[in-house]
Amino acid sequence: AILAALAELQCTDDFQSIGIWGASGSGRSHLLQAAVQKAETNGCSAIFLPGSELVAMDPAGLLQGLAEFDVVVIDDIDHLLNNASWELALFEFYNRLHDNGNILVFSCAAPVAELTIQLADLASRLAWGTLYHLPKLNDQQKLAALQLRAHSRGMLMSDEVAKFIMSRSSRDFAQLIDVLDQLDKASIKAQRKLSVPFVKTICHW
Repeated sequence: AILAALAELQCTDDFQSIGIWGASGSGRSHLLQAAVQKAETNGCSAIFLPGSELVAMDPAGLLQGLAEFDVVVIDDIDHLLNNASWELALFEFYNRLHDNGNILVFSCAAPVAELTIQLADLASRLAWGTLYHLPKLNDQQKLAALQLRAHSRGMLMSDEVAKFIMSRSSRDFAQLIDVLDQLDKASIKAQRKLSVPFVKTICHW
């Protein structure tokens, strides 16, 4: 359901809020980055904001103008919570996205109800939309997520190729993405589509 929701992001005039929570290693960041790329291939303007890197910045200045993006993705939003200036800025930003009919996607390490949020109005808004729990991905989910990430980059990855990569690479999702990065660059350079022989050659398997 999570992969389907992220793969089908479409620009409409109806506001959507999608929250994804899961422990470290569940693949949250990779899925959200794929969601941005997929939204862009669907003709939407999209931006990825890494919460862990933004907390030291001025929230009002940073968020100014970002509500014009069709899709706004905030990874690790919990890093920005329990901080009065960030919470107020996020509350006002959420309202602008809502009024514009845009899409907000965010991730956090725990359910929204368990996050420490000082501003009650912000807590209620983050809890309003569709919330998904992302457990650590099993092999089938990793395969689907790998294909989603490949498709978001404009690469067609067949089930055969995805299963071959899964059988030879580490099952750690971050390392699977590293393999995909390598194949992406190689396929562009060689002007080749992904196939098992091509993957064998590039990855030396």
